Amino acid sequence: MTQVSELRHELRTPINQIVGYCEILLEDANDSKNRARAEPLSDALVAVREALSLIDAALPPELVEFDGERIGRLYESLHEPQSRINEAMSRLLRDETGIRDAGFIADVCRIRDAAERLLPTDRPRAEPTSMYPVPEAFSAATTGTTAIKGKSAHLLVVDDIEENRGVLKRRLEREGHTVVTAENGKRALEAISKEPFDIVLLDVMMPEMDGYETLGKVKASEATRDIPVIMISALDDIASIVRCIERGAEDYLPKPFDPVLLRARISACLDRKEMRDREKEYLANVTQVTAAAAAIERGEYSSGALAEIAKRPDELGTLARVFDSMVAGIKERENRMRGQIDNLRREISAATGETEAAEEIGDSTLPLGETFGGRYKIERVLGRGGMGTVYLAEDAELGEKVAIKTIRSDLITSDESAMERFRNEIRLARKVTSRHIVRTHDFGKAEDVYFVTMEYVQGMTLRAL
Repeated sequence: MTQVSELRHELRTPINQIVGYCEILLEDANDSKNRARAEPLSDALVAVREALSLIDAALPPELVEFDGERIGRLYESLHEPQSRINEAMSRLLRDETGIRDAGFIADVCRIRDAAERLLPTDRPRAEPTSMYPVPEAFSAATTGTTAIKGKSAHLLVVDDIEENRGVLKRRLEREGHTVVTAENGKRALEAISKEPFDIVLLDVMMPEMDGYETLGKVKASEATRDIPVIMISALDDIASIVRCIERGAEDYLPKPFDPVLLRARISACLDRKEMRDREKEYLANVTQVTAAAAAIERGEYSSGALAEIAKRPDELGTLARVFDSMVAGIKERENRMRGQIDNLRREISAATGETEAAEEIGDSTLPLGETFGGRYKIERVLGRGGMGTVYLAEDAELGEKVAIKTIRSDLITSDESAMERFRNEIRLARKVTSRHIVRTHDFGKAEDVYFVTMEYVQGMTLRAL
């Protein structure tokens, strides 16, 4: 930074303080009780803005070489607005009402101190510049009632000059924000690591760690890179603004602050941050819904896992509500299906057990390996059902294998007419020909055993299936 830039920064710093405190006190002078303060404060504002115009004209951003004569003429020209500011503050301090208002006196003294710094002086900065010393109890006090004019936020103000921090803190608190201050970049990074901030207002020129380096560290950290940073400085050259924006700053505010512009920039930052936060939350919710779908496939989904997302009023909330309801229905159907499958397994197991038992113990009705009814050579047991036992046999007359089903004696009725009807049904069944129906060959009685012979069809058993 050139000597000219440094001088411009040093002169704009007290200008910023004078403008800030005058505007705050002028806002409080709107009521009838304090109306007499409005005229001196307005006069001081006019004078300080004239001083700012003189500084900008004598030290334009494009000026790079230090010109002693130019600086001397600037200091001479600043005497007049400085005197008007001091005179206006003296009028306020002479006012009877003002004398009884310690907070008001403290702010007036701050304005006079800042005015003294417009010109070189050998007097130490801490020395009081008026007959009314600043009361300690009001060194950081706020005057007037806090007026919340927009969204409230938690802000961090970083500036190495205490007076700058004080006036900006006052201004922001009057807008309804909570404000934490830090005197340099290191302290700012410590504060950011301890608590979340909605916006950081960061001065460019600071000792130890300047605003550029601090901004770089904030944006380099994954935990803090999304915090909006507004750079503040008495520097008003385009190069400084571009450098800050390139490093990730959300905006840039020159000193002295315009209250309307300050309010608008902070409001815009908060709106953008809110949109980014909503987008991050939305994407996180989408990830949760996707994970829930994967959990269903693994059978690990817990009902109600999307309850919080279901509270959203948008389409994603609707999806979560439908999703949760759908999952509950799927789980209910799965449970019913599992029950049906379990019942089927039990039935298959019971049928398989009967078949295995028949195969193991054989059947006393028809001895294996012998001929039944002078025609059927019994080979093995095929299975056992509710009506009797089924055997595989070789039919000597047909020259092919058939299935013989013996009918349990306890199912045979003594009613001959009923038995005749059963025989007729068997005869009719023999006339049915279809590849989907097992053909019936014969029904009869041999060796005191009723039996039915059927076509033997080879295939896959339920057990094998």
